[in-house]
Amino acid sequence: MSDLTSNYSLKKPLDNEYYDVADQNGNMDLIDVALHGLEASKETPAGAQAKANAAEAAAKAASVPTTRKVNGKALSSDVTITASDVEAISTAQKGSTNGVAELGSDGRVPAAQLPSYVDDVLEYGSMGSFPGTGETGKIYIAQDTNRTYRWGGSSYVEISQSLALGETSSTAYRGDRGKTAYDHSQTVGDAHGLKQAVPVTTSGTGSALTATISGLTLSDGVTLRLKLHTAISAGATLNVNGTSAIAIRDVKGNAVKAGPVAGSYLTLIYNGSNFILQGEGGEYGTAGAAQVLAGYTVGTENGLVSGSIPSKGAQTYTPGTGNQTISAGQYLSGIQTIAGDANLIAGNIKSGVSIFGISGSFTGNFATNDIIVPKLTPLTTINDIGFRPKIMIIFRVSHLETAAPFEFVLLFDTSFPISDYSGSDYSFRVNGASTISSTVYHYSASYITSNGCNIPSGNNFFLNGASESRTIRYYAFG
Repeated sequence: MSDLTSNYSLKKPLDNEYYDVADQNGNMDLIDVALHGLEASKETPAGAQAKANAAEAAAKAASVPTTRKVNGKALSSDVTITASDVEAISTAQKGSTNGVAELGSDGRVPAAQLPSYVDDVLEYGSMGSFPGTGETGKIYIAQDTNRTYRWGGSSYVEISQSLALGETSSTAYRGDRGKTAYDHSQTVGDAHGLKQAVPVTTSGTGSALTATISGLTLSDGVTLRLKLHTAISAGATLNVNGTSAIAIRDVKGNAVKAGPVAGSYLTLIYNGSNFILQGEGGEYGTAGAAQVLAGYTVGTENGLVSGSIPSKGAQTYTPGTGNQTISAGQYLSGIQTIAGDANLIAGNIKSGVSIFGISGSFTGNFATNDIIVPKLTPLTTINDIGFRPKIMIIFRVSHLETAAPFEFVLLFDTSFPISDYSGSDYSFRVNGASTISSTVYHYSASYITSNGCNIPSGNNFFLNGASESRTIRYYAFG
C-alpha cells in the first residue's frame, strides 16, 4: 500500500511497487485544488492588517480575568503548575514499583520493566534442541521452522499453527519468488532464448516445402515447428523466408523418408547446413509378418505390422514305424519331447536289425540239461538256466527209448498268447519210431521265472515222487 505525504496526502509508491498512472493523476488533482485555493486566498496588506486588528480585539474580549484561579492559584501573577495540578504521573513513578513503565530511546519498554513471561523468549536451532523439560511461562522458538512453543507440563505445545516460509512440503513458498515465477510464466516470446519459432503451416510441394516465419533468421540451433499442408516426400527440402532450399534429414544424417501426412506437425532444428527432423526413430529392420509371432506387432516404414508365426505348445512324440515331423515356420513355445525307452539297447534287438541307429546283437538263448531226480522225490523247480525262457519243454529221457506214451510238459512265457490247456490228442514221432500216442500238457506263463520255471503240480505220471530214480531233461528257448 502506498505512503501518503503529510500535507496534501499525495500517494508515494513503495520500493517494491510499480509506477501507477492512476495514482499520479490523483496527485495532480490534489495539487491543482491546493494551488487554486492559495490563489483565491491572496489579499492586500490593508486587508491583512484589518484582520489582525479584529483578531486582537477578539482575543482581548475572550481573555480570562486575573481574578480567576487554577487549582486555587490566582492568575494575578505567574502560576507554577505541578503534576498533581493536572493529575499527571510524576517523574518519581516512572520505572518504579507501583509506578508506570517507561519507553526507551527505541520506543519500547525496557526489558527490566517487562513481566518475566514476556521477556523469557528462548531461541534454539530446532525443536530437537529444546530442553528435555521446559519451564512454564517461557516461549521457545525453533529457528529452522520459525514456530513457537510453550511447555505444556509434559511436552512442548505449539502456540499457534504458524505459517512458516520455506521450500518443503510443510512450509509456504516465498511470495517474492512466487511472483517472479508468475511474471515469467506470463512472458510472451522466447523468454529462454530457445530460438523456437511459432508453429506455421508450410506451402510448396511435398518434395520442396516452403515456410514464412516473420522475424526469423536461420542460425545454428534454431528450432522450427511446422504443420504440413501436404504429405512429405522422400528427400524433401525446406526453404524458409525465401532464402534457399535446405535438405531435411533424420538424426543419422540420412535424407528424410516419405511418410508424414498433411496435418502432421514436424519439429526441425537447423544445424548450420541441414534441418534435422526430431523424433525420428532411425532405420527399421527387415522383419515382417512372417518373422514376428502371431499376437505381436513390429514397427515398419509402413506402420505397425501384425505377426503371423504360429506358436506350438509342449508336446511329446512317441517313436513308431513312421516318421513324425514338426512343421516349419512355427515358434516352439513349449518343450518338444521325443520319448525314449530304457529297453532300446542292442541286446534287446535281433541281430541284423537296426532300430533308430542301434544295431541289434541278440541271437536268442537256448539251454538244455538232464536232471537226476532221486526216487520218492518230486521235481518242483528248475533254476539253473541263466536267462528267462520263453518256451520250456520238460520230459522223462527214458520215454525216448520205448514205445510207451511220450509224456511231457510245455510251458510258455507271457509273450505267447496261449491259454492254460491240457489234452491227449497229440501224436509225435520220436527218433524215427512210428507215431506214438502221447499225453501233452500246456500250462500258462505264470510258471516261467527269471532263471527257469516252477513245475506245475498234479503230474504224478513222471514228475512227482516215484519208486526209482529217473532222468528228467529240459529244453529252454529264450
